[in-house]
Amino acid sequence: LFTGPWLLANQHLISGLIFLVAGWLLFALVVRSLHQLNRRWVVLVPAGLVLHDHLSLNEPTLFQRHELTQVGPASSESTSLDLTQGAYGLALDVRCATEHEVWPTSTSGVAEATSIAGLLCAPARPDALLAEAAKRKMPVG
Repeated sequence: LFTGPWLLANQHLISGLIFLVAGWLLFALVVRSLHQLNRRWVVLVPAGLVLHDHLSLNEPTLFQRHELTQVGPASSESTSLDLTQGAYGLALDVRCATEHEVWPTSTSGVAEATSIAGLLCAPARPDALLAEAAKRKMPVG
């Protein structure tokens, strides 16, 4: 990113322009990749919990409060659908009383509905999410 302007300042026009263009392309790619990660949310709404994760699901999914049976740390034996995308940190297990239909993203381009009884997600601040869910009288455990 800094090599291109430095070379241009030292009268190396061709190599300076090459490095400048390559640096800007690399910068745009990195910013786009990081922005994709910022668009993954778990939102507590009055009706329940919404998972907005375009990397795992084709559309945001609402889990209604009366359908939730547990929102809490995931155990290693959990059978819930893993939507953590390999994220580090504490994974939360969101369990439902009945099967819930979600539309996971697929690499083939054809999305198919999947019925799940629970899912795993990895919020950046799981402690804050669990504390707020408890305040809203959701089944935290």
